[in-house]
Amino acid sequence: MSTLRIAADPSALESLYGLDRSVRVATAATLLDADESHIRQLLREGELEGHRLGKRGVRISVASIEAYRQRGAIRPAKRSAQKPPKPAPATAAHREALAALRDMGVLAQPALTKPTTRRRG
Repeated sequence: MSTLRIAADPSALESLYGLDRSVRVATAATLLDADESHIRQLLREGELEGHRLGKRGVRISVASIEAYRQRGAIRPAKRSAQKPPKPAPATAAHREALAALRDMGVLAQPALTKPTTRRRG
């Protein structure tokens, strides 16, 4: 009876054979709140342990993900809820400089009115 229970329970198999569960790169990225490219870089640098599955598949050890977290190597970025500051209103000196540039032809004159269309008739 215990053989059937072990075969039906994957976690029991891991302890029996010393197997480690592994996940795809996308899943590891989700677990660590990182981009897939960053996960692949961590694999190349040896920060995470993984193996190839077939020609293109890569699996990452869940134990290495947990160890990486334990080391405190990953810290989620603090995202600021603050809005960027508004630009300061134009000063008199700024307006004069813009007017001088317009007079020299460097800047185009601002359109003050909408262009009118002629009616044929």
